[in-house]
Amino acid sequence: MRESEPEPIRRDPDPFAPLEDERGRLAYEFEDDEPAHGLLRILGVIAVLGVVIAILVLPPISLLNRGGDDAGAGITTSARNELPPLPAGLVARSELYDIAVDEAIAGPATLTVRLGDRAEEGEHLSFYSFADGEWSRLGVVSVIDDGRAAQGE
Repeated sequence: MRESEPEPIRRDPDPFAPLEDERGRLAYEFEDDEPAHGLLRILGVIAVLGVVIAILVLPPISLLNRGGDDAGAGITTSARNELPPLPAGLVARSELYDIAVDEAIAGPATLTVRLGDRAEEGEHLSFYSFADGEWSRLGVVSVIDDGRAAQGE
């Protein structure tokens, strides 16, 4: 007669059997006096992420503000709807902005303008002004922000 094989120490549960803890309760059930710690942790993480997102999206940090009409204290800018005719050989790479400066501000200023299309490093770009029906060159600018903007004095 053959000896029967010893019974395994631990039996694997059936693949679709509900999971029970050591007290015989289902793993996803809570007793009335036991707080739902996991749920509270999830709600806490969601609340913290909401606060972090709000801080990054709302002013003054706002990652969504990628240029525009906010030029700083005492300076206002507005893009013109139409661009006046350009001199031969010039191509507009951005919108034309009207800039108003408070009289209390004096001296040189650094301007940064978002470009309509990406510029390559080393391209010859300049700032121009348009006053009294004439274009005049203000100065050479540098390409910044991986070619998405130009900056100069």
